Amino acid sequence: MRTATENQAIQVEITDEMVDRFRVAPGTKVRLDRWDTKWNVPASLELLNKDELKREADEFIKQRVQELAELQDVFWADGRYSLLVIVQGSDASGKDSIIKHVTSA
Repeated sequence: MRTATENQAIQVEITDEMVDRFRVAPGTKVRLDRWDTKWNVPASLELLNKDELKREADEFIKQRVQELAELQDVFWADGRYSLLVIVQGSDASGKDSIIKHVTSA
């Protein structure tokens, strides 16, 4: 178990690079049955407990709320584009909470 000082020393930023592997370029055809959903957790994130990782993820979303709002306006105004978000997890893994949190932006 880490001490409070060690916990404070562990600062990990969830980067766009980590998220990019889940993005699909416009116009790209995707076969979801062939999409690898496995995510190899970076060693720096493996050190975080559930609460620490949740704080990092919350911060990542907070930093991008304005971007999400702008993209929502583009989708709505243009009427040509769609966004498919797949949230995968076992029962009681928090999928509903994730959707509510992200769409509340």
